[in-house]
Amino acid sequence: MRYLKHILVLMVVMLTVSAQAQPKYSHRAFDAYKAENNDLARAYSDSSITVEAEAKDPQTWLIRGFVYYEKFSKIDNKSKTSEARPVSEEAFKKVIELDTLGSNVPRARKGLYNIAVSYFNESVRSMNDKEYMNATAAYEKYKDITRIAKPEMSFEGKDIKFYNSLGFVKHTTYNNDKKGKAELWQEAIDAYSKTLELDSVNRDANYEIGILYYNKAVDMLLSIPSDASMEVIFNTQDQAAELFLKSRPHMIRAYYHNPNDEDVLEGLEGIDYELNRPEKVELWRKKRKELQKSNE
Repeated sequence: MRYLKHILVLMVVMLTVSAQAQPKYSHRAFDAYKAENNDLARAYSDSSITVEAEAKDPQTWLIRGFVYYEKFSKIDNKSKTSEARPVSEEAFKKVIELDTLGSNVPRARKGLYNIAVSYFNESVRSMNDKEYMNATAAYEKYKDITRIAKPEMSFEGKDIKFYNSLGFVKHTTYNNDKKGKAELWQEAIDAYSKTLELDSVNRDANYEIGILYYNKAVDMLLSIPSDASMEVIFNTQDQAAELFLKSRPHMIRAYYHNPNDEDVLEGLEGIDYELNRPEKVELWRKKRKELQKSNE
């Protein structure tokens, strides 16, 4: 009986030593990752974060980040619906949270930035008349992740390009279907206005807002029925005049940005014509003719 007890004790000791000698799940995940077996690598990684000791190790999360990023980028072909991308993002963020020494942080930040870029590219691809409504969410996600990956990065230049592009897409989509996409008129102005919050003299944003107000006013005047009452005619003319007045300051800013821009000169000539300012009309017309002559 004493002999049997010794055998049982020995077996327990051997099992304990064997268990301790087993490689970590995260190490197995890394080996599978190197062997290009992503399915197995993900399985081991999923197991690694259920073990308390491994879940506290920044390297466990770093490996997980790369394993799931590979799934997103190579297997899912960077699909925006890939479930692997947010898992990879969470893992890289966890590294930064846990790694008090910072030895794994640079690689985690690099991994995070790769994910951020995927959202930026997604926002660019969404700049069309079918997907523009997804562009802002993707771009904001890009900035949110980049603020963690590259805290020193400034977004002003990219913001200006983004909002001008978004405004252009909405403006174009509105022009192609003014009745069906009527809400995009204001949305285009709002997008360009965000650019102006960052750069008040931006030529493109000022010119496009000016054109949006100008064309809206012209459309209103052209829509007056031939049998309209005088009250309707006067009210419509007053509303159109308000839009021309809103258009003019933006066209003026675009003019000061580049006095030799023929499109802007033509816009100012049209605005002042509608506002019954003959002297200004003559001024812009003269400048436009001089510009055309100099370009011959």
